[in-house]
Amino acid sequence: MRKILDFPFSPPFPPNGMKPAFRITEFNPPRNWKWVGPFLWATVIYDHRFEALDAEHTKLIWVVEAKGFGAGILGRLFAKIYRGNLQKAIPLLIAEMNASSASV
Repeated sequence: MRKILDFPFSPPFPPNGMKPAFRITEFNPPRNWKWVGPFLWATVIYDHRFEALDAEHTKLIWVVEAKGFGAGILGRLFAKIYRGNLQKAIPLLIAEMNASSASV
């Protein structure tokens, strides 16, 4: 099943004030959801995938793809920015998940 949801989303970059608008183009809980939006001259696709490992563990997979003019060059820049964001965000996500599971 494919749903197109119009949900404005602005990632916390780039720092130059640009506000790209991302939309959810696939929403398939609990399997995945996908965001698509512009980044300069390219289209960026985020696919957030969830894979059950067992009753208490889930593997999260983030697939980031760029298409369009300059995607080869901009993709490397985007990957560097995104990697930095994930290196900060993932430990916070883990801490929040651990704290919420400890309180249950």
